[in-house]
Amino acid sequence: MSSHVIHRLIAHWGLLAVLAATGGQALFLPIPGSTVVIAVAVYAASGHGLGPVGVFAAATLGASAGGMLGFALGRWRGPAVLGRLARLARQPPARVHRLTGALDRHAVIALLAARWFTGTRNLAGIASGTSAMSFVRFSLLTVLAAAVWAGITTVEFFVFGGVFLAAPTWLQGLVVLLGLALSGVGLARLRGRDRRGRRAGGLEPTVDPGVTGPL
Repeated sequence: MSSHVIHRLIAHWGLLAVLAATGGQALFLPIPGSTVVIAVAVYAASGHGLGPVGVFAAATLGASAGGMLGFALGRWRGPAVLGRLARLARQPPARVHRLTGALDRHAVIALLAARWFTGTRNLAGIASGTSAMSFVRFSLLTVLAAAVWAGITTVEFFVFGGVFLAAPTWLQGLVVLLGLALSGVGLARLRGRDRRGRRAGGLEPTVDPGVTGPL
């Protein structure tokens, strides 16, 4: 596929991709919503038909709508669905309890903070639905949180995209390699933390060094 075709696809469908990805992520679908926002914001800096305002609006709308649907799901099905989804996301029960407790005590701070962290971003809407928070209050707070997150993320990577595209080719390649290396390190650390959490929670069998043969 030529670069011209790719440009046309992103220009025509980029905002829809942002809307769907951020909405799906807030509704706990396995979609990298933040990565899509970052990629389209960087692309918007190239000036090929997309602007930062559109990226911001699509990300805000998608994250808000997904969060509200998640709230409705949490209010309908309650803690059972929250616990099941937390296990699928490999989130320890203690983290889920902290999130729901924070939503009951400090809703504004909790929702603003949850939008910036993978895992809590996915569960915030459903967790809020299991709390005593009203739908109206949640809707106002989730739109505020989504707008702050979308605005900062879009501006940050739109500016970065402009600087990156103006840089020499060798420097662009170096930045890409550095990003891939950091992603690999982050993935390895997440896998290690997940393995330790599963072992500590009794989800992964352990070997007794004193047992050397069959029982």
